[in-house]
Amino acid sequence: MTEELTLHDALDIAKRHWRLLVVLSLGSAGLAAAGTLGFAPRTYESRTTLLVAQSSGKNSMLSALSGSLPAELSGLALGVDGGPIDTYRAILESDRLRRLLVKEFDLQRRLREETPEATVRELDKLTTVLLDNKAGTLTVRVTIPGTPRLSRQRSWGVNDLEARTLSTAVAKAYLSRLEEYLRENTVFQAQRNREFLEQRLHEVEAELRGAENALLAYQSTEGVTALPEETATLIERHAKLQTEQTMADVEHRQAQEQLAVLRKRVKAQAKAGVLDSFPDSRVVVEEIRKRLSELEVELSAKSQSLAPSHPEVRTLTRQLEELKAQLKAELEKVYGHAEEGIVAGMIDVEVQENAAAAKLSALKQVVGASQRRLDHLPDAMMGFGRLRRTIGLKQQVFALVSAEYERARISEAQEVVPFLTLDPAEVPVRKKSPSTARNTLMAFLLGGCLALFVGVLRTGAQLRNGSA
Repeated sequence: MTEELTLHDALDIAKRHWRLLVVLSLGSAGLAAAGTLGFAPRTYESRTTLLVAQSSGKNSMLSALSGSLPAELSGLALGVDGGPIDTYRAILESDRLRRLLVKEFDLQRRLREETPEATVRELDKLTTVLLDNKAGTLTVRVTIPGTPRLSRQRSWGVNDLEARTLSTAVAKAYLSRLEEYLRENTVFQAQRNREFLEQRLHEVEAELRGAENALLAYQSTEGVTALPEETATLIERHAKLQTEQTMADVEHRQAQEQLAVLRKRVKAQAKAGVLDSFPDSRVVVEEIRKRLSELEVELSAKSQSLAPSHPEVRTLTRQLEELKAQLKAELEKVYGHAEEGIVAGMIDVEVQENAAAAKLSALKQVVGASQRRLDHLPDAMMGFGRLRRTIGLKQQVFALVSAEYERARISEAQEVVPFLTLDPAEVPVRKKSPSTARNTLMAFLLGGCLALFVGVLRTGAQLRNGSA
C-alpha cells in the first residue's frame, strides 16, 4: 500500500473487515433507534397562520423587495414600513402577552419552572413567530416538549396527549389574545383619532340636548315661544358677525406667525448692513392699514343688507384690492434691497397680515355696534334669542364633529386592517422531533466510518509488523 489512502484501498479494507463494518454500522443504528424511540424526549408542534389584508398603498415594488428579505431586515430595507403586520408581530412576541398565557395555562407548574420570569423565557424559546411580508402572513409555531416512551414519569399523560393539546391551545390563545388586545387598546393613530372624536361627539350631543332642554324650560317659564322677525334677524346677524370675527382672528394670527418666520429668514439671507439702509415707509403703511380698516367696516355694514353683486359692494371690494396692491408696492420698496428668494412670498404674507388686521378691526367695530343694538332688546326676548343661537351653534358643531367622526372611522378601517385565520391550529398527531429515521441513518453512517477507521488502523499495524 502507498502512504496515501485511495478509494481502492478503502474498498479493500472494507472487504477484509466486513464483519466489523456490519457490526458497528448495524449496532450504532440499532442503538440510535432504540435510544430515540425509548429514551429521547419527544416534542410536539402546533402551528396557526393568520392572513393580514394588505392595503393598496403597500403594494409597491419596494414592499415586494422588502417581503423577500429576512424578517429582521424587512423593516429596515429601503426605509419600507411593514405596517400593521409588523405591529401584530410585535404584539405576539411581547412579554406582556406571554405573561398572560403563562397565567392562563398555569405554565409555571406544567413546564416545571421555578419563577414566572423563567417560564416567560422558556415560552419565548418554545414559540416562533414567522413573518412573510410579501404574502402578508404571520405564522405562530408552539413546540411543547414531551416525555420519553420508557420514562416512568407520565407527566403529560398517555402518549403525551396533554402536551399535544397544550401546544394547540397555546397557539390558538396567541391569536385570541392578539384580537383582544387590538380591540381593547388604541394601537394605531387612526384608532386614537376615532376614539377622541367619538368621545367628543358624545359630549357635543349631550351639550346640544342640554341646550334644547334649557330652551324648553325657558319657554315654559317666560312664556316666549317665538321671536319677532326683526329681532330674530338681528340675533342671527350678530351670531354670523361673531363667527366671521373668530375666523378673521384665526387668519390674522396665522399670518402673524408666518410673517415672523419669514422675516427671520429674510434677515438671515440679507447682506450685512443692507437692513440699515431700508427706506422707512411705516407712515405710508399705517395710512393704508387705516384706510383698509375703514373700507372693511363699510363693506361689513353694506354686506348685511346688500347682495355681493350690488354695485356699492363691488366698488368697495375693488377699492380694497387696489389698497392691497398699493400696500404690496410699498413693501416691495422696503425689501427691494434684500436678496431674492423668499422676499416675494414674505411680501404677500405681510399684505395678508395687514388685510387680516384691518378686517379684524372692522369686524370688532361692527360686532360692537350690533351688540349695542341687542342690549336694547327686552330681557325675555334676549334670553330666548341667546338660547336659540346657542342651539344653532351646538347643531353646527354637532354636524361638524359627526362628519369628522365618519371620516375617522373610514381612516381607521383603512389603517387598522383585519386579520383572518388562514390555517387554524390542530392537535399534532405525530411528534416533531426527534426523527427516528434520521438518527438511525446518521448512526449507521457514523458506525460505518468508525469501522472503516478501525480497519485502516489495524491494516496499518499489520503492515508495520510484517515489514519489521
